[in-house]
Amino acid sequence: ALWREAQFDLAPTVTSSAFDGQDDRIFRVIASTRDYARKSARFHAERLGLRRLAVVLDENNQAFTQRWLDDFQAEFGRFGGRIISQVSFDLQAMPSFVQLAAGALASQPDGLLILANAADTALLVQQVRKRAPELPVLTSEWSATDAFLSMAGGAAEGVRQTQFIDRASSAVAYRDFVSRFRHRFGREPGFPEVAAYDAARVVLQALDARRDGEDIKQTLLRVGRF
Repeated sequence: ALWREAQFDLAPTVTSSAFDGQDDRIFRVIASTRDYARKSARFHAERLGLRRLAVVLDENNQAFTQRWLDDFQAEFGRFGGRIISQVSFDLQAMPSFVQLAAGALASQPDGLLILANAADTALLVQQVRKRAPELPVLTSEWSATDAFLSMAGGAAEGVRQTQFIDRASSAVAYRDFVSRFRHRFGREPGFPEVAAYDAARVVLQALDARRDGEDIKQTLLRVGRF
């Protein structure tokens, strides 16, 4: 979803690095795939010593998944790591997750990277755990939701996911938001809700701070920090 006012877009969850460095009218409240993917690559290369990864990728959202993989590879390669196999799938073709898992593991990687939504990632992880229960599995922030945990069950143990938010944050503003969200909706907020809330606050603050005759884009760039 995009927040629209006066021909500008403030996107809560659009993170593809394809949008980086553009002098356009799209603004974001979270970093791009470049930041998350590169940090993930450094962590898994330095801390876990992974060097040979297989990838399963949802090709229906390549603006995100392929960019994430490209950014990951660029950093992973600096540590001598490489992608030894890649399996892409189209959800509309109703793929077999059994076959996807088998195809990804055929190259005998020392880790598996899954770039897909929460539900598909959960189904893949379940199949992978049946064949390689100890294999390190890492995913992107796209699948880092409560839905993944509930659907994957015990297979989620040990999976490492980058996160948009610190769910254990003790910051007063964050805890207040979580408390009010839980009271209103009866559940914990995920990253889409947190990002959407931040985006809405930015819009409202920018509208309040806008000077006479000033374009909303100019206001956002002038204020800069929200």
